[in-house]
Amino acid sequence: MKDHPLVRLKRLTGIVGGSTPPVDERFWGGPITWYTPTDVAPLHGGTLGESARTLTEAGLAACSASVVPAGSVVVTSRAPIGNLALTDRAAATNQGCKALVPFISTDPRFIAYALQASSGVLTGAGTGTTFQEISGEDLGRVSVPAPGLAAQRLIADFLDEESDRLSQLRSLARRADTVACTFRASLFDGLMVRARRVRLRHGMKSIQQGWSPECANRIAEADEWGVLKLGCVSGGEFHWREHKALPAGTPARPELEVHPGDLLMSRGNTRELVGSCAAVEETRPRLLISDLLYRLKLEETTWYPQFVELAVNAPAGRAQIEPAALGAAGSMPKITHKVIKDLRLPDVPVDEQVRIVREIREMRTGPDDMRKSIDCLSRRLAEYRDALIAEAVTGKLDVNRLSESQLDESAHAASEGGRPEVLST
Repeated sequence: MKDHPLVRLKRLTGIVGGSTPPVDERFWGGPITWYTPTDVAPLHGGTLGESARTLTEAGLAACSASVVPAGSVVVTSRAPIGNLALTDRAAATNQGCKALVPFISTDPRFIAYALQASSGVLTGAGTGTTFQEISGEDLGRVSVPAPGLAAQRLIADFLDEESDRLSQLRSLARRADTVACTFRASLFDGLMVRARRVRLRHGMKSIQQGWSPECANRIAEADEWGVLKLGCVSGGEFHWREHKALPAGTPARPELEVHPGDLLMSRGNTRELVGSCAAVEETRPRLLISDLLYRLKLEETTWYPQFVELAVNAPAGRAQIEPAALGAAGSMPKITHKVIKDLRLPDVPVDEQVRIVREIREMRTGPDDMRKSIDCLSRRLAEYRDALIAEAVTGKLDVNRLSESQLDESAHAASEGGRPEVLST
């Protein structure tokens, strides 16, 4: 099939920048939806609804933001470039986003899909050494495939349907992952049901909070410093690759560098994740804890860090943390030093703690293998969706000639790591 012609975005959409009003209570909490990159990131490729923060009419008038209509495409222009979502309502944005308002001859869904297929082009069009950003002018020069309106709608309808199909498969995978996680977490409490409890403060040396300077949106080179992100403690395991590079010229704070044996805990996050804990067993040098992380220093004769990790992340530990996390409506719940010190954990000798950790790790082999398989399945389905979008919007894939059985077989092949027959490459 013949490829669709390429047309610059400025020929297909209006491009509207955003802004932020001053800090003044008169400007905030009104009826105007106001999107930021934080709103867009978790809904990449989807549809935006309510925003985390809203503006009053006075707030809109106090800055250079404009309201765009429902059906616009909001694209993050920094931190990072290229996350995008459709709007289901009229809205304004901050300066970290650009809103694309499709002309009458353009289907907004097609534009959203075309930009998802062009994420590398968007990133490449950004400028800046420390913080990449794409201007409205540069965004307008980005070229995307542009068939006629009827073809755009046909392709968008097809991709909507196939995205829903793949989303259902990924949803089933997530449910299976939840079951595996629940079983994995319950192992500790099952072994410790009869143990007496003692507060964590008994045997705690100190709690140290990190530092969050502006960072580059990439991992650090070997000779650079990096600052750990909240994701470094997700799932009760330490992930050192979850960090951002400290820009050249920003002095590091070596006293915040993580080392094997440290126990890290998230100071703030969603209520379900705040207080997530991970013991550092292996790490690269020059990684610093961030402002939203605590480092717990424990007495070696009282606590084994990996045991505390298991205890805090187990259901009995979560049941103490989640109700104690504090935060105003719309803000990130956080936990204090007192909450951590008052945690009641099983009181067993350190050598017994080491044995229990070893035993639980052996018992977790099955659920962990299952989770790895589920992660692999989800990744393959996401890659198949990306390839399907790219071939459909460029015209390589003739969506008129595909049968349900072909699509079912292709999704199955993709889930098993095979080559989907509907794709040309």
